[in-house]
This record gives sequence, structure tokens and C-alpha cells, in this order.
Amino acid sequence: MRQRKINDPMVLETLRKGVLDREPEPDMRADGLRCVMERYVAGVHVGVVVLVEHPAPELTVITVIDIKKG
Repeated sequence: MRQRKINDPMVLETLRKGVLDREPEPDMRADGLRCVMERYVAGVHVGVVVLVEHPAPELTVITVIDIKKG
């Protein structure tokens, strides 16, 4: 995250207030769905890839990306 200039508060805001622009897809390594949460935070378009396992209430963060569109 440090290389991408994304910090923990930016990730947490993305998880709390972000949107799913892409449809969730099955994860090949684990039982669950892989989702990309996106939000524009502090001048950076942040994407957080998470694994959602039903019925577990928690999320597993897989990676954090700086999404550059254009």
C-alpha cells in the first residue's frame, strides 16, 4: 500500500462507503466471492479487492489498487 500511496484510513473509507462497479465473481482459491470496492478518496481512485465468504460476517482484503481510468 505504501508504494501506491494508499493508507489504512483510505482503505477503510473505501470499504465503508465504496461501491461495487463490477459484478462479484467466484474465487478460484477459496470458497466465496471476489469483489472490488471502489471509491475516490483524497484525490486517488482506490480499489479494494475483498473476499466475501457466506455466511461469515467478515471480509478478507486480498489487495489494494490505485485505479487509473482514462
